[in-house]
Amino acid sequence: MNGWIVKTLGLLLITSLLLTGPGVAKASETSTFSDISGHKYEALIEQAAEDGWVNGCPDGRFWPDRPITRWEYAKMMLAALNIVPGSQRAKEVLQSTEVPKEVLSLADDGWASKEGWVELGFASGLVVLGDYGSYLVLPHDEGISRYEATIFAVRMLGRFEESLTMVVEEPPFDDLVPDMQVDNFGVIEIAVENGLISGYTETKFYPAESFTRGEAVATVSRVLTLLGRN
Repeated sequence: MNGWIVKTLGLLLITSLLLTGPGVAKASETSTFSDISGHKYEALIEQAAEDGWVNGCPDGRFWPDRPITRWEYAKMMLAALNIVPGSQRAKEVLQSTEVPKEVLSLADDGWASKEGWVELGFASGLVVLGDYGSYLVLPHDEGISRYEATIFAVRMLGRFEESLTMVVEEPPFDDLVPDMQVDNFGVIEIAVENGLISGYTETKFYPAESFTRGEAVATVSRVLTLLGRN
């Protein structure tokens, strides 16, 4: 599934983010969210809202420090790439890669399924069942870990396949253990080297910790910059 993204990176590099697909709210011209003033990711959140790939809650807040779920994160990435349900880009993705019905049936019947994000996530290659071991259903309301968020980011960058072949002699952080929690040091190496995600300290990555909405915006923004989109 990842082939579609790899094949179209050249197109993505020169495509504008000015058009926003249906279902992705634009921030108002005068203000964005009431709870991001002074936040470390304030500027990035403001820009993401202006570009149309993030939206907040009905109460006017963004909740930058709230853990983000798997499908909220996938939606954010797809929207940043203008792969939005109902858009021409989305139609091209779905036409290029047919998602087996049995795969879609594994996702629970939440908002992401109903709005079309689940099918686009699998069709685009951003979401792959094999990434999650026993997490076949990818619950809509379950938070994504820092390690899983790193996988998504490197896949969005188009370098996940490269990560699988990397030989990492020594883990970049001393709390990375080769087990079910972390089985690919390459994605972390690529993410850290390219400034997508950093450790909490020089020696700790905390792979199982929750990833926040603010961190997600920052990471997606950095990927877009590397792709020449910012």
